[in-house]
Amino acid sequence: MVYPDIWGSDKSSFLMDDLKEKKYAKKQIINATWVMEYEQLNQDNIKINRIYRDDMLCYKPMPKYELIETPDRTVTHARINDYTYNVKNRKHIFDYNK
Repeated sequence: MVYPDIWGSDKSSFLMDDLKEKKYAKKQIINATWVMEYEQLNQDNIKINRIYRDDMLCYKPMPKYELIETPDRTVTHARINDYTYNVKNRKHIFDYNK
């Protein structure tokens, strides 16, 4: 695999993780818009980068998401539109905001 040479040398330390495209989905709860930033790792798995509130995005077209949690509020899966993904970086629901 050839990595982009952004520092002007032929041995770039550019990480493959930096090439992954960040994607966004939203969830409306009453009058609040919660946005999930994530990366799709493969067809069945995603990595959640963060979940945050941004009410300015309420009218922006975006896929809708729903999180599936254990009783102790650890996120195990995310349903984006009609497809359920396995969450590879499982955390407590409020730990994604940090």
